[in-house]
Amino acid sequence: MRQHSQNTQVNIRPHVKTHKCSKLAKLQIEYGAIGISAAKVSEAQALIDVGINNILITSPVITENKIRRLISCIKKAPETIVVVDNEKNLHDLNEAGQTIQSKINVLVDLDSGIGRTGIKPENALSFALKIGQFKWLNLMGIQCYAGNLQHITSMTRERVVHYR
Repeated sequence: MRQHSQNTQVNIRPHVKTHKCSKLAKLQIEYGAIGISAAKVSEAQALIDVGINNILITSPVITENKIRRLISCIKKAPETIVVVDNEKNLHDLNEAGQTIQSKINVLVDLDSGIGRTGIKPENALSFALKIGQFKWLNLMGIQCYAGNLQHITSMTRERVVHYR
């Protein structure tokens, strides 16, 4: 994967949920990952506590308690990135950024069609433009998770994919 990443000039940020092991996460960075993805703030906190600082939190952080924990992460690792998918969350995160006098890095979370999280792709541009109106938010790009596309549900389908 590292070689492919280098050949294609595409950065990778593996997800810690696969192994939940800080030693493996450090190895992934040592071998070329630009950072680590974590589903939850608690996972990000654990990684930051062992010195891994370039973290993407892949689920929206919306409750007051979790936003407080996110602030703690950002104080220790300002390059932390979090996904956003609703305007109230923009206001809450902007307020949090103002509290600590630090911009919060955000990605627009797009709904890939499975209805899990994210905004509809046709609303992405207007939502991204709204982010620009918030002093304490820094738009870094977009995220789209299409987990339903990576799972092969039957051996027949696996054979079809293999022989294409």
